[in-house]
Order: sequence, then structure tokens, then C-alpha cells
Amino acid sequence: MPKLIAAKDQLTARPSFRARGNSAWHSVSSGSGEVMEFDVADTNVGGHFNTSTYKFKAPCFGTYQFALSMYARLDSGQGDNSNYYWGYMQLNGGNIGNQYIWGYQNGPDYDVGATASTLTLELKAGDLVHCQFNANGVSCSYYPGLSTFSGHLVG
Repeated sequence: MPKLIAAKDQLTARPSFRARGNSAWHSVSSGSGEVMEFDVADTNVGGHFNTSTYKFKAPCFGTYQFALSMYARLDSGQGDNSNYYWGYMQLNGGNIGNQYIWGYQNGPDYDVGATASTLTLELKAGDLVHCQFNANGVSCSYYPGLSTFSGHLVG
């Protein structure tokens, strides 16, 4: 006879989260990168997203899907091959393939752009996933209050 699982336990067994920032523009200096600040968890089934470190810790082995949406801008000048920003996800502090979100905007000062990326990963228990924001050529900013990071266990 199959084991029955209570509805509460089924929800805990399917970790998921949706986090966003709680502030306005956050500037990053050229040549540097920072962990993106997602300090508000609108959803955090299982409590595996940490709003202090801004990282998701996989509770079990499985296939997970993550999404990053980012609202960002160059702080001055125009985007070109030397002035740009990029955002991406990292696994255990290392880059994951070549899944960067780039922003080169070619309009006048303070161009803003909204971009998004999804990623499916096979994780083991204890793996950490977070988002990183980098600037090159000029300082760049992202808007945590209009950016989100989410993920869930697919199976």
C-alpha cells in the first residue's frame, strides 16, 4: 500500500521561492561584481532561500528551475563594447556555463533595461545558487525592488 503524505508535507517536499529586493537603485563600480540583494521572500516554501545571504540552498538532489529578472542601467554614458553591465546566476560560487544577461544600451545617459533569464540545473543537497551583478567601463546599477530571483524543484 502506498504511503500517504499529508498536504503540508507535500508542500515542504517541493521547495520553491520568489525573492525581490527592498530598495531603490544599487550602484556597482566598474570592474567589480556583487551578489544581488534579494532580501524579501514573497514565497519561500521550505525556507531554503536565505534573505540575509541572498542564496538558495538545495535541500535535496533533483532538477531545479531558476529565473532572474533584472531592471538595470548604466549610471552614465552610453553602452558600447566597453561600457556595459551583466547579471547571471552562480552555483557554489562559480559561473554556470554561458548564461549571462548583458546590457549595452545605446541611448542617452541613464538608459534602463529590463531583462530575464531562466536556467535548469541538476543540484545535490547543499548546493548554493545566487545571482551576481557586474559592471564594466562605467558604474552601473540595478533596481532590487524591480528585480526578482525565483526557483523551484521540478523533480
